[in-house]
Amino acid sequence: MDTNWNLEKATPDFAANAEAVKEFCRRLKQIGKRVVVMGPLPMYGSNRIAGFVRSLKRDETHPAVFCSNEDFNERFGRTLQLFAEMKNDGLCSVIYPHEAFATAEGYYAIMNGIPMFKDADHLSVYGSLFAMRQMKKKLVGLLAPEKHAEEEKRPTDAK
Repeated sequence: MDTNWNLEKATPDFAANAEAVKEFCRRLKQIGKRVVVMGPLPMYGSNRIAGFVRSLKRDETHPAVFCSNEDFNERFGRTLQLFAEMKNDGLCSVIYPHEAFATAEGYYAIMNGIPMFKDADHLSVYGSLFAMRQMKKKLVGLLAPEKHAEEEKRPTDAK
């Protein structure tokens, strides 16, 4: 299988790229590999947002919402739809890290007074650890269902 992708020659056409990703997953499946795709995070590539996140470190009076559910769905709607199609077609499993940050209004920018994002495009260390802890059970459930069932039976530890 040719996995040497030349990204500089990749087309900016979403549909063409989506088909290429689907074909890549099909080929992996044909050779007995399992694909787990991680969905997008509620981030924006904007200096305005980066300034907002930096200001959270100084002033905790800001609302804790980084972006609204509508903004997230508008920005990543095609990607979320693609992942749902790929999952339904049996090409991959999907986990969604944005669910760890979800509120009724949108997605957390700060938790417990600590910024979840380092800048507009990156989680902070705290945000990364928080997301991974939230997704650990989902990942274990996908990759080792018997271990997941065993862990669910154990009493919870104070963390």
